[in-house]
Amino acid sequence: MITQKTPKSGAAHPMDFLLRTERIPHIWCSGCGIGTVFSAVIAAIKNTGWDPNSIAMVSGIGCTGRMAGYIKLDSFHTTHGRALPFATGLKLARPQTKVIVVSGDGDLFAIGGNHFIHAARRNMDITVVCVNNLNYGMTGGQQSPGTPLGAKTTTTVNGSPEEPFNFCYLASSCGATYVARWTAMQVRSLRSSITEALFKTGF
Repeated sequence: MITQKTPKSGAAHPMDFLLRTERIPHIWCSGCGIGTVFSAVIAAIKNTGWDPNSIAMVSGIGCTGRMAGYIKLDSFHTTHGRALPFATGLKLARPQTKVIVVSGDGDLFAIGGNHFIHAARRNMDITVVCVNNLNYGMTGGQQSPGTPLGAKTTTTVNGSPEEPFNFCYLASSCGATYVARWTAMQVRSLRSSITEALFKTGF
């Protein structure tokens, strides 16, 4: 996880070409995993060997949405739930651009749930990375579509009465061509899957 500025000795971080170093350290809380996922995303981008000018990142609202502000790519920090419509428009207007969407479970599957379903159904050539932190983290820890049954949040103080979405099953059943799930602790597998997803055509 990248948490500090480049040392004054002049030593550069190996990912500097993809980082807005003037914005580091990042805002993510220690132990939440988003910084680790961000590191996996930029490592996967580096693994492709693609020109950074050929890639764009679109993000939604929330903690994960801040990724777009730390990466040195053309990026769009969009409104709540609307990352996929923005990304779809970008891909249709510039089909040669590789479009990556990064967002959280609340943004992609609550307000943005309808957009997710149809982007997968249309098999849009977009890579989506969802960080599922099981709640709305930035706004106070409310229940989200990823909150486990029985989990206590600020809006389910006695435990969530609902089963969460199975996001991978939903994506696959709607027509996504590449689906994988890892935790932030499984860094090598996570990085490898994101790299594979970037090379896949389709959603």
